Amino acid sequence: MNCVEFEIRLAKLKSGENPGDEFIKHRNQCAKCTKLANEVEGLFQLIEVDASKTVSPFLSTRIMAALDKKAMEVHISIQKAWQIAAVSLALIAGFNLALFMDYRQSPTDADSVLSEYFFAGNAGMEIENNWLKLSTDED
Repeated sequence: MNCVEFEIRLAKLKSGENPGDEFIKHRNQCAKCTKLANEVEGLFQLIEVDASKTVSPFLSTRIMAALDKKAMEVHISIQKAWQIAAVSLALIAGFNLALFMDYRQSPTDADSVLSEYFFAGNAGMEIENNWLKLSTDED
């Protein structure tokens, strides 16, 4: 048996099983494998001692409470993100609506219409027609 086979058999070995004569012979001859086998045996003993300890009956309750608390924190942060996004969209929509409403409610009285003609490139071309039209509309 070589060291690789020893490690494979050691990994498959359960506590209390008879490992076989080859295994024991190699463990006694190889210092590296002896150290490894002692560490594994110590690990098995540690597991036995730890498994024999009694666990508090409220341990699972504390663990679940801690997990629920973290889950609630994540839920609250996601909820805040959605609230911020909703308020931002509402503000953007409000500003755009205000601009649209301001555009739709532009003044249409006679002075503003005539001032557009005066400041345009065709000033005076249709002013008389507009005055006539406005005077007939007011009657």
